Amino acid sequence: MTFSDAFLFSLQMALLLFGLLLLFGLFSLRRRRFADSSWSTRLRKLGRYLAVRALAALVFGLTVLVLILAALTLNLHRPPADSTPSVRISGLNGPAALTLTLEDCGDPVAVRLRTGPPAGRRAFARVYSDNDGFRRIEIDRTGKADFKFSDPSAKRGLLSCYLQLPTVSGNRGGSTVKLALSDDLLVNTTDSAPAPDGYFSGSWLWRCPAGERCPAFAAIEFAVEDGTKQLVLLILAAILGAITAIFVSETVIANVRKRLDERSGH
Repeated sequence: MTFSDAFLFSLQMALLLFGLLLLFGLFSLRRRRFADSSWSTRLRKLGRYLAVRALAALVFGLTVLVLILAALTLNLHRPPADSTPSVRISGLNGPAALTLTLEDCGDPVAVRLRTGPPAGRRAFARVYSDNDGFRRIEIDRTGKADFKFSDPSAKRGLLSCYLQLPTVSGNRGGSTVKLALSDDLLVNTTDSAPAPDGYFSGSWLWRCPAGERCPAFAAIEFAVEDGTKQLVLLILAAILGAITAIFVSETVIANVRKRLDERSGH
């Protein structure tokens, strides 16, 4: 949905509410109240009657527009559909662990591969990602290798992103993917698929059994995004409360005041 679509939809909702308010007002209309009034007084009251309801409809339309734009802004993109990047290990039989470090959405991701020491032969990993292509990464005698993925994240919204986690294969042991984030970022465990298996020593953990490849992606957001969603909800609640107050003041308080004026006139 584009901005023009959202604007047209909110305008239609505002016109619909305006029509309903006018229709509701017809049921409470009493012509005898205006029988002794001049045309100028009648037109002034009619203008006030229409203006109050037009204002309520306008505020309602703006509320719908803000709600749609907030939904489009905070959750704009779908998660990636592929299963890259991937890491295929050769020359090792034991378990493997990948530690990913991300400072900000869109930044390169530093990766450290840790395995057991190679058993008398050279070990290496074949790494593939859409942006970096195929690479051969040598694993040293201690079972460590460092490399980077240039841009594995995909935009999720204004303040969040998806990070496709690499799959690990080739080793006979299980694998663990660890994700370490900066202090400003956190993992949304509800939107991640699958959810992380745990959190330990500053890293989110995804474990994969031996002999399997476990594609996964993490939904990452700034810590401020939760507060932004709450602020949007508070603003919408305040706007809806203002509409209710306008409607109540027009339909209830005004009628009470007229009745008091009629009684005082008698």
